[in-house]
Amino acid sequence: MLEKVRIDTKEAFRPIFVGRRPLLTGDTLSRADAQVDNIGRHMVTLSFNSEGTAKFAEITTKYSKDGTANKGSAEGRQLAIILDGLVYSAPVLNEPILGGNAVISGRFTHEEASILRNVLNAGAMPAPLKFIGKQFVNPTLGEDAISGASKAVVIGFIAVIAFVIFYYRYMGLIASLGLVLVLLLLPASAVVTSGFLRLFTSDATSSGGALLKLPVLTLPGIAGLFLTIGMAVDANVLIFERTREEQMRGRAPFPSIMAGYKRAFLAILDGNLTTVITAVILFIFGMGLIRGFSVMLVAGIVASMYIALVVTKMLFRATMEESRTQPMKMMSLLPVDMAIPFHKYFKKIIIALAVVIVVSLGIT
Repeated sequence: MLEKVRIDTKEAFRPIFVGRRPLLTGDTLSRADAQVDNIGRHMVTLSFNSEGTAKFAEITTKYSKDGTANKGSAEGRQLAIILDGLVYSAPVLNEPILGGNAVISGRFTHEEASILRNVLNAGAMPAPLKFIGKQFVNPTLGEDAISGASKAVVIGFIAVIAFVIFYYRYMGLIASLGLVLVLLLLPASAVVTSGFLRLFTSDATSSGGALLKLPVLTLPGIAGLFLTIGMAVDANVLIFERTREEQMRGRAPFPSIMAGYKRAFLAILDGNLTTVITAVILFIFGMGLIRGFSVMLVAGIVASMYIALVVTKMLFRATMEESRTQPMKMMSLLPVDMAIPFHKYFKKIIIALAVVIVVSLGIT
């Protein structure tokens, strides 16, 4: 068989001689975990079921140093760990292990320990991997999708800025500047968010190196970025509409803006917090691309909340005179005194939503 080894920074395969008959199979292994000991060395821990405990005790008793089948030897025999015809590790059996729990130690890196753990857990799966077929997808399809999504983000960004400035005038200009700052802050926010979300999981798709690492921008990640732009503007819209209400009550522009920030804070916090909780759940139970979307969504929320609630407020303080008396200009598509009694139609709305959900589930 071939053993997978690493020489310097490259992977290589070297021939290794192993017994033809396996002494222990993966179905006897309950779980494998990658851990770190008290002095910072990476290791892999093994836990066997009752059948595996008995078999592993027999194997280690026979083939460990000076074992019953290894008499007179100062070193234990090696036990090869094989998956799909490749030897991933061959640890030495140092002593008999009777309790069903074992540790594989050595000069592992974090990545090597994680790979070995995954190999062991994959071998513990009851169903073997069978080759059925293969299909190749032209990489240009992915490039076209990424390119199209990137263009959509740029066009959407420009459209949002144009609309906000047109609708809210000077206040929209401040919001647009804040939106630019969100995009500039997003990479740093994504690094911190990625490290934070990794605390909720320990599998290989979220590890692989340093805790703080810039995540790869995938197509779902771009979707999360697009959603971030809309949510960043949403916070400013809440603030500006509260400002409009304060001005209608006769307050001066500057106090109205400060009051708008204060009154909109809880609504912005509640809306974003529920979205963050949803994104964290997606990250914990999702895999791969779903996690890319979650990381970008949470990173965008963190950056946009900081910019909308702190930075834009500072910009207003720096650029507006507190003594200004002329109201801030902004458009209004609906009458300012228009009141829609949503509570009056509460039951009808709930029934309509339930019908839509049932129909959607039936279609899918």
